[in-house]
Amino acid sequence: MSKNISKIIKAAAVAAVATTAVLGAFSATASAAPSCAQICVYENTNFGGNSLALNNLSGVSWGAQYWWNDKVSSIVNNTDNAVCFFSDIWWKGQTFQIHGHESWSSIGYMNDKISSIQVGNCPS
Repeated sequence: MSKNISKIIKAAAVAAVATTAVLGAFSATASAAPSCAQICVYENTNFGGNSLALNNLSGVSWGAQYWWNDKVSSIVNNTDNAVCFFSDIWWKGQTFQIHGHESWSSIGYMNDKISSIQVGNCPS
């Protein structure tokens, strides 16, 4: 009887180690985007470089005089709302929309082009 209990304990230990390894690998992959309270923009792809947290945002327009104009390369949106990014100031030009609770490690065609931001869907 004690040999059976020993086998059960060994099997349970192996299963626990395997489960911990799998869960540990999953959580490392799932946490690729950094912590951000609401909307955060990053200077480089993969959430690198300088970052700017945009809290209580209704709309932002950066002109050429602002450092962040044409510098955004990755975005985290931890709000419930869609956010529209524009290539020109005053909410004009090409658009890129990110939905609530999404993050983009690279924004493709809008890389280093964003000049204004507005909460809500992009105009159609």
